[in-house]
Amino acid sequence: PAAPLAADIAAEDISCFGGRDGLISSATTGGTPPYSYSFDNLTFNGSAAQVGLMAGSYDLFIRDANGCLIIEPNIVISEPTPLEVDLGPDQTITFGQTITLYPDISGSATPVIFQWWPQDTSLLSCTDCLNPLLTTDHQISLQLEVTDENGCEGEDLITIFVEKDFDVTVPTGFTPNKDGVNDRLI
Repeated sequence: PAAPLAADIAAEDISCFGGRDGLISSATTGGTPPYSYSFDNLTFNGSAAQVGLMAGSYDLFIRDANGCLIIEPNIVISEPTPLEVDLGPDQTITFGQTITLYPDISGSATPVIFQWWPQDTSLLSCTDCLNPLLTTDHQISLQLEVTDENGCEGEDLITIFVEKDFDVTVPTGFTPNKDGVNDRLI
């Protein structure tokens, strides 16, 4: 061939933690086309773009039509830190109490969409904001789903317990003796 086999390698990182959308592409020159590509030096394909990759380090084997081979070692596909949502531990409130929920959100990109479930505005002051007010008279589990600017998602669940400590006083005039006088307490 007029020039030796060579490659200019480009890599695209994973968009969300744990994803499989990494990419390694090769602009191959020299040698004798067509070129084939492999990560294990056993199974080759004709695509200069290897897609659907997980985070990790890859060795790309490039072979030309004459069987000449070059290796592009240690091509690294990275991934961002996970988008984590923490609503904290389950909470107990007293009957009639209103609380504000303060989730702790961490990750590599700015959160842009907040979605609370159940989407019940009789319980939550808003279902698409970061810190809603919660008013409930019964036990409820709430889930927050967060989507960041890259489309990555995180979620957490919290249960709110309601203490109902009502003092009950039974008057002394209550006499359930079936005589028809003061037998019922309502």
